[in-house]
Amino acid sequence: CPNPKCDVCCERSDLSVNVVEVECKCGTDFCFKCGELAHKPIDCEEAKHWIAKETDESENTLWLKANTKNCPKCEHPIEKNQGCNVMQCLSCKHDFCWLCLVDWRLHQDVHGQCSILNQQKNNAEFMKQFESQEQMQARSQHELTRYMFHYERYNNHDCSLKLAKEQLVKAEKKQEGLSRFKGYPIGELSFLTEGCQTVIECHKLLKWTYVYGYYRTKTLSEIQQELFQQWQGDLEKFCDNLHYYVDHNCAKFMDPYNTNMSPFYRFKSE
Repeated sequence: CPNPKCDVCCERSDLSVNVVEVECKCGTDFCFKCGELAHKPIDCEEAKHWIAKETDESENTLWLKANTKNCPKCEHPIEKNQGCNVMQCLSCKHDFCWLCLVDWRLHQDVHGQCSILNQQKNNAEFMKQFESQEQMQARSQHELTRYMFHYERYNNHDCSLKLAKEQLVKAEKKQEGLSRFKGYPIGELSFLTEGCQTVIECHKLLKWTYVYGYYRTKTLSEIQQELFQQWQGDLEKFCDNLHYYVDHNCAKFMDPYNTNMSPFYRFKSE
């Protein structure tokens, strides 16, 4: 079991059955193939790559590529935080132009504007190198924005998953309280924990759908992308509504002085 607090080993007893995801008795779901946490609908390779992106320095590197340029003299990365194109490297004190990276002393004094680009606009080799650098930075910025879009939503569902697991424990206590104080049959109350379990399963799936979207949507047609996003959005709405029902609407039935059971059964049917 990948849970660091658990020392249980899970054994696959029937080799004829293609088991992909298993649940340890400690409650941890994991992939029997790669040993990572359960990650459907993506494959093991994508899951490992995504987890590596979370833990290594790749996104720091991507941010540097998207938001900095290297000093042309000492290669120290520099972030542009002012409107002027005149930059001074804090490491070697070299003055250069942010746009063309040429020594600023070679520029005409035009109030911080780049004069080299105007001088070299007919120099095909110079302009090709300049455009290549600009395109590379634009691609890095786009990739960083795209990654953060998917990561923030993945992380949001991961946080919601942890809250839903805490809510399951509370629902079990509410179940006991309703049975003890209000006399509801315990069999009539199982829907509370079942609702929490459904919310947990939804958040498990939804968090990995954003990893799926990050890696797979490039290969999907426009119609397939629209369908995927629609189904993903529908599941998120369903999950949020169910989470709210289970979390907020149950408390009002805990009043021991309220003997009217009709609202409870109406709530259950909803």
